Amino acid sequence: MPRPLFAPDGLKTLDKNKILIAEGGINRNDPNLARAGTGQITLVTIGDSGTAKLEAIASGLDLPTTFVVESNKKAICVVESQYDHLFKYKRNPHYPFRLTKVDLN
Repeated sequence: MPRPLFAPDGLKTLDKNKILIAEGGINRNDPNLARAGTGQITLVTIGDSGTAKLEAIASGLDLPTTFVVESNKKAICVVESQYDHLFKYKRNPHYPFRLTKVDLN
């Protein structure tokens, strides 16, 4: 892998060479805890030689944990969990909680 994944959670295969992964995000003040607004959905493409290419297809997400791929594979619906407010930062979650649609190109 070209870089480590941070707090990987949900993943889905798109085809035999492509995987989508929800990455929680990086908290620079506490590297063991994800932080709101730094999560992303990463597309991993495995080449014929077995090497992986990583591409962020959505960023700035609030601790994404999982997602659903539309049946036509043209978009995903991402759950932004805001788990950091449950476990460490108990105040000021971002209302409303939301599902975010991300188009797949």
